[in-house]
Amino acid sequence: MEGCQCLGSRLRPPCYQVTTNISHGAIYNSHEDVSRLIFTRESASKYLGPDVSSLTATTTTTTNRTFTLFPLLPPEIRLKIWRSALSVPRLVVISSTSCTVTPTPDGDAIVVDCPPLPLCSQACRESRGETLRVYDKCFATIFDRQMCLFNFEHDRFLIGGPDPFAKVNFLIAAALPDYAHKVRFLHISQGNQDIAGSARRWAPLRERFTALKELIISLPANGPLPPYEYYGALYPPLTRESKIRSELYDCVKGEGRIDIKRWNPAFQLKIIQYPNPENELLLARMNAIPRVGSIFS
Repeated sequence: MEGCQCLGSRLRPPCYQVTTNISHGAIYNSHEDVSRLIFTRESASKYLGPDVSSLTATTTTTTNRTFTLFPLLPPEIRLKIWRSALSVPRLVVISSTSCTVTPTPDGDAIVVDCPPLPLCSQACRESRGETLRVYDKCFATIFDRQMCLFNFEHDRFLIGGPDPFAKVNFLIAAALPDYAHKVRFLHISQGNQDIAGSARRWAPLRERFTALKELIISLPANGPLPPYEYYGALYPPLTRESKIRSELYDCVKGEGRIDIKRWNPAFQLKIIQYPNPENELLLARMNAIPRVGSIFS
């Protein structure tokens, strides 16, 4: 950006060093809209399928909105109704991008998209009191200064985003300090199919999210990080899923070369692949860079 003196990020030089003669193949070289590099509730529901979109869909009703006899109900019935109304699952998105001018000390900027509380939470003093009993007040990440209210029994948490260079394991370690052990439903979204990791990458998940009932892992369906020719041929989709499961469960080879899980969680695991437009853009840019040779030549 003209006149900007920011220090840039680990993916692009400071703005005052950017000139018109950008080296061929530069990925990020100036200020630009980074909204495509993070997930919000809206964008996540667009790309990640019904598992996410069902949590953000709005519904309308034609039923009568008044019930004048409600105050006459027994208190235990009223509280049960409030509790039921407050149990609607919400989608909480904790995303990050490495292309930013305001990074965290680790280099990535974190964006939290937290939905509002159900309207019934503000209906009266009784509903407000029940809200404070059902919801926990805590920070979404270790870098936040403002607390949010979460219903860990029902809320769904999406951690990650479409940025191919964002460090998801750092985001997992930074999310929900002191409350990660209460999360029941978690969705980890990777911006790339980087398969050069190991079981250690999932250590923060295994150590912190100990009460999971459901875990969804999503990754792009259109290729890992470069070199695409090598990883694309070496790890087809089914093999990628198998490798993720092996690393997640910290498997070791037993007798007969059978995988033995060293971590046996009780949650239900689901792996999905989604069309990440940022990964497709990165692929197009990398393919445009002239190569001296290919690993298959």
